[in-house]
Amino acid sequence: MGWLRQLFSRRRRYDELSETIREHLDEKIADLMDRGMSQEEAERTAHREFGNVMRIEERSREVWQWLTIESVWADLKFGLRQLRRSPTFAITTILIIALGIGAVISIFSVLDAALLKALPVHDPESLVIVESPDVHGGFDGSPYSTFQYFRNHNDVFSGIFASSIPEGLNINVAGKSQLVQGQIVSGDYYSILGVSPILGRALSLNDDTPGAPPVAVISYDFWRKQLGAEKDAIGKRIDINGTQFTIIGVTPRQFFGLMIGWSPDVTVPIHAQSSFLIHGTTQNQESSWEVDTIIGRLKPGVTNGQARANLDLLFQQTLTSQHQRLQPRIEVIPGRMGLSTLRNRFSEVLLLLMCAVGLLLLAVSANVGNLLLSRSAARREEMAMRLALGATRSRLIQQLLTEDLILAMLGGVIGLGLSIVIDKLLLALLADGSYPIVLNVHLGYSTLYFAALITLVTVLLFGLLPALYTTKGGGAHSVKASTRTTRQTKSSGNRGKILVTSQVAISFLLLVGVGLFVHTLQALKGVNPGFNPQNILQFTVNPTLAGYSGISLQNLYESLLTSMRSIPGVRAVSASRFAELTPGRADVGISVPSQTSSLGDNPTIQENLVGPDFFQTMGMTLISGRGFTLDDNGTASKVAVLNEAASEHFFGSLNPIGESIRLAGAKEAIQVIGVVKDAKYHSLREPVEPIVLVPFLQLPPDSVPRLTFELRTAETPSSIIPTVRQQVHRIDANLPLVDIKTLTEQIDQSLMSEKLLTTLSSLFASFALVLACVGLYGTLAYAVSQRTNEIGIRMALGARKSDVLSLILWQGTKLALMGIFLGAGMAVGLTRFMRTLLFEVKPTDAVTFVSAALLLMIVALTASVLPACRAASIDPMQALRSE
Repeated sequence: MGWLRQLFSRRRRYDELSETIREHLDEKIADLMDRGMSQEEAERTAHREFGNVMRIEERSREVWQWLTIESVWADLKFGLRQLRRSPTFAITTILIIALGIGAVISIFSVLDAALLKALPVHDPESLVIVESPDVHGGFDGSPYSTFQYFRNHNDVFSGIFASSIPEGLNINVAGKSQLVQGQIVSGDYYSILGVSPILGRALSLNDDTPGAPPVAVISYDFWRKQLGAEKDAIGKRIDINGTQFTIIGVTPRQFFGLMIGWSPDVTVPIHAQSSFLIHGTTQNQESSWEVDTIIGRLKPGVTNGQARANLDLLFQQTLTSQHQRLQPRIEVIPGRMGLSTLRNRFSEVLLLLMCAVGLLLLAVSANVGNLLLSRSAARREEMAMRLALGATRSRLIQQLLTEDLILAMLGGVIGLGLSIVIDKLLLALLADGSYPIVLNVHLGYSTLYFAALITLVTVLLFGLLPALYTTKGGGAHSVKASTRTTRQTKSSGNRGKILVTSQVAISFLLLVGVGLFVHTLQALKGVNPGFNPQNILQFTVNPTLAGYSGISLQNLYESLLTSMRSIPGVRAVSASRFAELTPGRADVGISVPSQTSSLGDNPTIQENLVGPDFFQTMGMTLISGRGFTLDDNGTASKVAVLNEAASEHFFGSLNPIGESIRLAGAKEAIQVIGVVKDAKYHSLREPVEPIVLVPFLQLPPDSVPRLTFELRTAETPSSIIPTVRQQVHRIDANLPLVDIKTLTEQIDQSLMSEKLLTTLSSLFASFALVLACVGLYGTLAYAVSQRTNEIGIRMALGARKSDVLSLILWQGTKLALMGIFLGAGMAVGLTRFMRTLLFEVKPTDAVTFVSAALLLMIVALTASVLPACRAASIDPMQALRSE
């Protein structure tokens, strides 16, 4: 409230100055009268001497009157009275503004949380991410020993910590086992970030030492959902991967870790992983540990370049002589916004949606501006009278903009409420199915500032033109021209036509975008994945998190295959290391003894480990040879199946059946026993790559830590989910199931970005289309009301109703055509930036452009029919009598 006190203080000083000027003026007039001047002559002389001061004082009074709270309050009260007299106009306008502003704010809040917002930690600007490359130039984690060397010898950080994300943590709470998200961090993780738990304490360096008692910090959501937000949760024990951990703290509600869109449920120290069974081996030696991420906090005055130079020198000291010849370099990148795979996946989508809602806001502004322009014509007599009585034009513009500000503020408040609902729907659409995307989306200061800015911009966009038009002309001239002249009518009509044309152009641009996304989605859905996704249920298990390894792991997989086959309605069962249409992949080196001269240097191929009857279960077509059976186990000869792309790439036109290949790490040659038709394994957009499929029963059990089981059913796959859970828990109640869903659901989730774009842009385009229809109808209805006398004269002179009908319809069609041509020019220039988001459709697709134009023409004709019929029904005699 400091600004308010300052305002009143300046007001007091202004009053004192004004009073002093008046006293001096009165003294001067009295002095001149004492010298023999008449009062009129004395006042004229005094005002001439005090002219400059008086003009400054008068101008200051005008400025103060414009700024004064009393003036603003009076404008607000008058504006509210004016809007109360036109409730239909006010409610319609407020709702239109609310929908536009609500959409803009909701997209901005998600965009801000996903791409712009800094981590909710102390001084996020000084955080940097250290990427330690491997010898091949890639960035795929760092040895724990490298992190320790950086921590002990660097000169640029006030603190440095490491973190890793394990494949999964199997947690048993109250006898119920489940797979949760977790992270493994160094002991100073929370202290360097400056995050304090709301309950208990954070991890410390003492917790991250060999032999320290296993402790864990849990997230707020895990504490609330799994432990019922119990105050005595601190000190309780939970089972993590077969080890008892003590809960020592609960993180704040707004802290979701370093990975944007992902939230760890449980955080444990790095040295606690020595108690985990990962891939069937006990990780109890630091030399075998790796960390995914290293983050440091720069000392004051240290730059990223200085940090990189210091760490690069340290990194070179950790390399062997062989690696030093390769000279990989450290990368130091800003860490204020944390890590985000979500940013990579959805940045283009969210930015494009932000552009779409920006266009929608322009359409809203044009529509509201058109409504205000039509309303302003009825208020010209009022404004003319106020001008004639001495009001300044700037004062009237202030009053009109205040009325517009009331509309925008009410619409903005409702829009803020709508944005909360839209945000929830948007986050639900962003969820990938495995885990919900966790974003810190709330009405924070940045969102509220943006909402205020958008509200003010909206006021200027839709309010300034009608305000200037309404107050145009001097007072006397305006009173004489209080009845609407032809020139005024034409001028107002032209402004309305410009606004309607812009609405149509924006609608056309949005419709073209929707059409391109719809065609992309249809094209992707029409892609043949190379397998039959109907009636397939899949789920994933990771038994190593429950302590399985070696022969026990192999026996478990065989038991699960047998158990799943016994479920009624299941026709075929198999399993694979990587599920279909997921990003998981493994590339291995390959050599073909018969083709060594034509493969080039270091050839590689994708590898997937699959179970018996895999091709039958998935509905994949074997072109030649055979698939895998139960007999293809560890005691049988090593076999493999190639896809078409691999067969052509490595064997050309030769038949690969019976040929031998060698995979990196394999002890013996593998015989090719079949060729299967190409299929999509990671994305429907991807080009087919060479892939080799190997039976996992022939590999050492510990090389397959997790499997995805596929069940082909006779009926709806989801109906057997309860039975599947029962069968798995009958074998082992501590074995959690992950991602249990149908394959068609998996395909739908792989198209999430395309569906998000199509769904939201369709909503925006539909809203813009309605606005264009309303704007066109309002413009034509206003034109008919203004041309009533003209139409009456035309009909009195012999014009038929059909002529009048075609006249108005042509007027609406002409406006639509102008908007379509303008929108087409904009679309040709802008849609090329969407090229990376499209699939098998050109940015200038003729079908899409023509379809959008036809839809807009239909809408234009629909909006023109009622005003045209009203014009055709005008009684000529009544129109002439009113003239």
